[in-house]
Amino acid sequence: MKRLLSALTLGWTIMAGVLAIAADKVIVIPLLMTCGDGLAKCSDICVDTQHNPSYCGDCSTVCDAGSYCDQGKCKGLVNSLCNIHTDCLSGKCLENKCGAPSKFVFVSNATFAGNLGGLAGADTQCQALAEAARLPGTYKAWLSSTSVSASSRFSHSDAPYILVDGTLIANNWNDLISGALASPISLDENGTPLLRPVWTGTKYTGEIMEGTQCASWIAGSYLSAQIGITSETNNDWTEAGEEDCELQCSLYCFEQ
Repeated sequence: MKRLLSALTLGWTIMAGVLAIAADKVIVIPLLMTCGDGLAKCSDICVDTQHNPSYCGDCSTVCDAGSYCDQGKCKGLVNSLCNIHTDCLSGKCLENKCGAPSKFVFVSNATFAGNLGGLAGADTQCQALAEAARLPGTYKAWLSSTSVSASSRFSHSDAPYILVDGTLIANNWNDLISGALASPISLDENGTPLLRPVWTGTKYTGEIMEGTQCASWIAGSYLSAQIGITSETNNDWTEAGEEDCELQCSLYCFEQ
């Protein structure tokens, strides 16, 4: 009897509603209902048209590769010597100060245990997420093993590091490792705010944090590793303590 009721309930749910995806949640929305605050219904899914580059402003607008969606409008990449909210026209900023493009930074929406497949596996995850979000460039995870530091793996950019919505994180590499970020790294690859623990194994200077680092990121249990917290701008953004390697954490992904 219970199985029959369960089957009838499932059948009614499928007939009465449609599958909807919003951020990392999958829900069934009845046909007569609307999406929640800040979301719009596009082809039977609920999306954030203010920040999703695949549905920017409405259900039919897709931002070009290398652009991002901000308040429902597609915006191009900003320039390192420009103010981050200044448009760059034909290679020249409005103040006529062009330089190298800024570097995107995001926290992964996906979470992982400590068995990431080593540093290379973590970098692969960051790159795949960036490409899926149509972000330009090559990406690496802010991650150190027991023998290789994030600082030695990263390019040290003279350009600003910014979130996908253009928010400034740091003016350059030296500013990034100064111990104080301009803003927390709290947006994922699609511009969705996240409050998460993040695997780092790394000091704020980019050097190796003492510890097992989940056996250099191949162990998913029994060991531990250093994490950061996405809400922080002090050292805790990367040095917030150790957690067991079985914990599901995000990654900080930096464009190189």
